[in-house]
Amino acid sequence: MAVMRDMSGFAGDETSCSSQRRARILLVDDEASLLAVLADVLRTHGYEVESIGEADAARQAIDTQDYDFYVFDLVMPDASGEELCQAVAARGKDPAKHVILMTGFPLRDKDRAPAASDVPCLLKPFKCQELLQLLARPLDSTG
Repeated sequence: MAVMRDMSGFAGDETSCSSQRRARILLVDDEASLLAVLADVLRTHGYEVESIGEADAARQAIDTQDYDFYVFDLVMPDASGEELCQAVAARGKDPAKHVILMTGFPLRDKDRAPAASDVPCLLKPFKCQELLQLLARPLDSTG
């Protein structure tokens, strides 16, 4: 399993949005087992999660739904996380504030490193706590 379940230090209802509404996350990865684990962990911590295993469905969700955060695998068979970042930006959201990328490839590989270096990228395997800390960043109402 690419993610270690270390959930210590987080309350089950912690989100970065107001307590009136749970933060919505679009989680996209072509690895079904990773999607299931991450979705479970994020729901345990109070997030509303939609998990999708392929890029076409993810693009449709980005175009038709509103999410607070987007967590994308950087390298997938049918698209890259960067392409999905562009779709988020086209919706008027700043990827640096709303997107988290994940990859199993070394980031020093210039062909696989995210071009938008201001978008956080987690190297698999990572601890769930690392993802939760990135999601705890405050969002403002602009972009």
